[in-house]
Amino acid sequence: MDQPPAPRVIRKKSRKFTRVRTACLTCKRRKKRCDQELDAEGCCQRCKIGGFTCVPNPLGGAASSSPSARPPPPPIQPPTSTATPYPPPQPPHTFPSTSEATFTTTTSQPPFPFGFGAPLPTITEAAQQPFAQAYTPIPPTSNEWTQLHPSPIPAYDPFADLSYSSTLLSLFNSLSPMQNSIFPPPQAMSSGSLPGSLAAPTSTVVSSNPSADLRAFVIRELAEGEELGDLEATRHVEEAITIYQDFDGEWLAGFNPWERPLVRDLIFKLIHSDASSRSACLAVAVNLRARFLPPDDFAKQTALKEQGKRWIQQAKQGLKDAPFDLKLLAGLDIMIHETEDKGAAAGYIVQDQLDSLVAAHPSLGPHPRPFLLGASGQTNFLLRGYACIDILRSFTLGDRRTFFDFSAPQPFPSFTLLDDVVVGSEAEFMLGVSPQLFLFAARMSSLAMDEEEGLVAPVELQARAEALETEIAGWQPADSAARANEDPLRALEAFKTREMWRHALLINLRQTLLHRGPLHPTIRRSLKHILSFGATLPPSPTHHASSPNPTSQASCFLGRALPWFIAATCAVAEQDREIVVQGHKPERAFYSCQNLPIAEKLWEITDASGNTISDWRRVLRENGLSVALM
Repeated sequence: MDQPPAPRVIRKKSRKFTRVRTACLTCKRRKKRCDQELDAEGCCQRCKIGGFTCVPNPLGGAASSSPSARPPPPPIQPPTSTATPYPPPQPPHTFPSTSEATFTTTTSQPPFPFGFGAPLPTITEAAQQPFAQAYTPIPPTSNEWTQLHPSPIPAYDPFADLSYSSTLLSLFNSLSPMQNSIFPPPQAMSSGSLPGSLAAPTSTVVSSNPSADLRAFVIRELAEGEELGDLEATRHVEEAITIYQDFDGEWLAGFNPWERPLVRDLIFKLIHSDASSRSACLAVAVNLRARFLPPDDFAKQTALKEQGKRWIQQAKQGLKDAPFDLKLLAGLDIMIHETEDKGAAAGYIVQDQLDSLVAAHPSLGPHPRPFLLGASGQTNFLLRGYACIDILRSFTLGDRRTFFDFSAPQPFPSFTLLDDVVVGSEAEFMLGVSPQLFLFAARMSSLAMDEEEGLVAPVELQARAEALETEIAGWQPADSAARANEDPLRALEAFKTREMWRHALLINLRQTLLHRGPLHPTIRRSLKHILSFGATLPPSPTHHASSPNPTSQASCFLGRALPWFIAATCAVAEQDREIVVQGHKPERAFYSCQNLPIAEKLWEITDASGNTISDWRRVLRENGLSVALM
C-alpha cells in the first residue's frame, strides 16, 4: 500500500536586507537595518537592545536621491529619557533638609528634577570632545527648586544618559562639610587648629580619648627631643597624625559610630602587645613623617627612612615565634611600608609571604576560606581584611586567581568581633564598598583566568560575561537598620562611592572579558558616570560649569582608588584626564599618590602610538610597572 505523500513544508523567505530612508539616524549611521518600531519613549528596538541613543529621523520619508546633495538635517531635540535593559539602583531614601544646604527659599527639600542633560555623543564625537565639554550640565531654574512636591522621589536610571547628574552634583556641592570627630576639616592643617597635645596654642580641638588616635602617639613619640617650638615643625607632625586618623577612620567606616572606638581599641591593644608589631607600626609612622618634611630637608628624610628600615628588620626578626594574629597584623604593616617606600611590586612580594603564612596555618591550608570556624573574632576580622587585599591584587595584576576561596554561598559569614560588636556578612569594608562588590571583582578575575588557561569556550565566555554584566548593573545593597538611620551626608557619600565602583567593575568587565576599547559607547557611558559621581561643580559663578573639581575628601580616598584608576585607563579626552588627575590628588592621603604616574604613563603610550589601550595590564607588565589599588 502506497504511503501518503509527506506534507509540503513551505519555508518563509527571509526579507532582503535593505535600509529605508525613514530609519532612525542612529541605525543609519551604524549601517544597521532599523525595524522602525518605536516604543513609548521614541526608541527603536535595535537601539534599545544595543543600548544606543536612538535619534529619530526628522526627514521622515522625504529625502534627496543623492546623499551628497542631501541638505543638513535640522537640530534634533534630545529624547526625554533613554531605555536601558538594566534595572536602576535605588538611591538613599534620606536626604538632608534645606536647613543644611544653601537653599533658603523653602523649608523642605524638593525632589530632584530629572529633565536636564544631553544625549550621548557618537563614537567619533566622543573621541573628539572632552567629557566636561560634551556633557555640560544645565543649571535648574529657581522655580524648579522652590516648588514643593509631596510625592516621593521618583525612581531613576543611572545607566541612561545621566540627565539628572547636574542636579545631583549641585545638591552635593551645596551640602555643608561633614562634621565628624574622626575626619578633621581640611582647614585645620592650614589654620593651626590641629588636634593633639603638640598643636598650636590657638587649637581648640583636642581628642577626648587618647587611644582614639590609634597610632598617632607613635608619631608624637618620634618627635620627642626635637625642636618643635616652630609652628611649621609642629604642623608636619600633626599632618601625619591627621593622615592616620583619616586612614583609620576609613577602614572603620563600615561600623556604627559607637562601635568604632571599640574596634580601634582592640587593634590598638593588639599592635602594642608585642615588640615586633610595635616595630612594624613605627616603620609605617616614620615613613609618613618623612613624607611630610620640607622637600629640601634631605638629611632628615634620609635619617627617618633609614630608621624605618631598621624597624622593619627588627619586626621581621621578632615575628618568628609570634602568634598568628600578630604575624598577620605586623605583616600588613610591613606590606604598607614596602609599598610606600619602594612601590607596589615590593608590597606584592610581602603579600606573597603572607600567603605562605596563612597557608601554613593547620586549619586554613593553601586555598582557604576567609573565615575560620571557632577562631577568635580578631582572627576572622584580620582574615576578612586580608581577603579584601587579596581580591584587589588579583584584580590589578590580572595574571593570577585569588588566594582565598570565595565559592561558598556566603563567603563572608557573620561573626562576633567583641561582646557588643557583630560583623555582619554585608558589613561594608569601607564607606559605600560592600563585600558583594569585591566578590564581583573576584569572579571577574577567575573568569579571565579561565579564558587565559583555555578552560572556557568563547561562546560560553561571552554568555557568562554578559550574565555577570547584567548582575553587576542590577545589584542592590541589602537594606539594614543601620543604613536606614544613617546620616544623610554620609549616605550620599556612600551612594556615590558605590556607584563609582559599580561602573568601574562594568568597565573592567568590558575591557577584560568582552575586549572592548575605551571608545565603545558602553565604556564611555560608565566613564561618564564615574567622573560625574566623583566630581562636584564649584560653587563660585566665576568657575565655568564644564570644569568640575573632584571631591577630595580623605574619608573616601581609599574607597575610590580603584574607580579613579579604572577611569584613567579609558580616559581619552584631555579634560577627562584632568578630572582623573584631580581625583588622584586628594588633600590628605595615607599613600603618596603613586598611581597617578602610572596612569600618566598609560596616557603617554596611548598618545605616542595613536591607538587606544584595551589591555592596560599587559602594557604595564611590558613596561615593568605595577599599581596597587588598596
